[in-house]
Amino acid sequence: MNNFTAIGRISKDLIVGKTANGMSVCRFSIAINRKFAKEGQPTADFFNIVTFSKTAEFCDKYFRKGMQIGLVGSVQNNNWEKDGTKHYDTAIFADSVYFAEGKKSEENQSEPAKVFVKPVEQNEGFYPIGDDELPF
Repeated sequence: MNNFTAIGRISKDLIVGKTANGMSVCRFSIAINRKFAKEGQPTADFFNIVTFSKTAEFCDKYFRKGMQIGLVGSVQNNNWEKDGTKHYDTAIFADSVYFAEGKKSEENQSEPAKVFVKPVEQNEGFYPIGDDELPF
């Protein structure tokens, strides 16, 4: 099974183009923080991402460097020869992409979101019970 699922931050500007048969293609890289990072070691890993068709057009329209993105896809190895030298590359071919952070408004970037909380009336349909009365 070849399934790659990740949330990361876009680390390079998106490169958008067309394939030889006219299909949209979008390439970019993401940084994924390491769960455990030793001192002096990198704190993130970088992965090359490739999307095609409508997914590529969606990425081009809505994502930019620095944004957090979720994606699902598969890992593929690519190899080619150029000027007599073999080259190898591993890339994530993303089938689905998702927004992984909320939209930031320019006006309220420094202010926390305001949340209205309705005051709770005493016992508002609930009553306290002791541990002895719990059915489990």
